[in-house]
Amino acid sequence: LGEGFMLSAWFGAGVADWGDHSRQGVAEPERWVLGRDAHEDRQDEGNLLTSKLIVLWGFNPGKTLSNHVVYTLIRARERGIPIISIEPRYTPTGEAVASQWIPIRPTTDVAMMIAMANVWFKEDLCDKEFIKKWVDPEGVRRWKEYVLGTVDRIDKTPQWAEPICGVPAETITEFARLYARSKPVNLNTAWSLGRQFFGENGIRAAMYLQALTGNTL
Repeated sequence: LGEGFMLSAWFGAGVADWGDHSRQGVAEPERWVLGRDAHEDRQDEGNLLTSKLIVLWGFNPGKTLSNHVVYTLIRARERGIPIISIEPRYTPTGEAVASQWIPIRPTTDVAMMIAMANVWFKEDLCDKEFIKKWVDPEGVRRWKEYVLGTVDRIDKTPQWAEPICGVPAETITEFARLYARSKPVNLNTAWSLGRQFFGENGIRAAMYLQALTGNTL
């Protein structure tokens, strides 16, 4: 395959060379979920200063991007916009701009995202109008059933996620409520989420969070 499709091994395809999976864990889910060109720039810097909440999920621009992004984040913080960093490590970006750092175990981001959706479904915090207009109803129904454990009998609550991701259930719950009530939310996920086994699921779940709360552009 031309660019080393993330699931190529399951299709019997070969990998061309080193670095071939750089973006595929992000690019393919964007096509599946959003139906857009995966080569578009995903970092939403233009809307940082108009957001009510900024979430840096695995995103450390102080080390991975040019300093203009950090400069914009500093300006956002000066304006009183809450900035939350979710990272296994306490990064330079978190030190410079974050209002709160939520440490999380590496590769367990999906569990926390699912638990957040669990809170939204149970507390009626989803943006129903946006979902009705823009989101596939069958997809919402099936994911809601999974999140609430309707089929597998596993209710994926913050208490369920805590031993997996290491984030206290209370923190997950309060963050989920803040997220749902802070529209517009600027969620920035880095390519790092896709650069792991089944990394496409973390990117997909992040898109689902934005769709459920009406924050998808």
